[in-house]
Amino acid sequence: MGIINPINPAMNAIIIYILIIVIIFIIKPDFLYDHQCHKFREIYFDYEKSVSSLVIFGVFLSIILFGFFSYINANINKNNLSTSYRFRS
Repeated sequence: MGIINPINPAMNAIIIYILIIVIIFIIKPDFLYDHQCHKFREIYFDYEKSVSSLVIFGVFLSIILFGFFSYINANINKNNLSTSYRFRS
């Protein structure tokens, strides 16, 4: 069995999440990284309180990935159940 296992959506989401975050650290896209200051952009909520845009991006990415792999897992299980009972005699 390969790295991506269609039966375990949490593990799939973690593996793809790590790969995407590593690629972001290597590429440093403009919407997340400030090339003039040489650091990841921050979103300011108050005078001295800020959160890195990478953290917010990571949270949304993890939710989307887990939802995506859960959806795939549900469809695979639904298809397996419907075909396994169809040919029983």
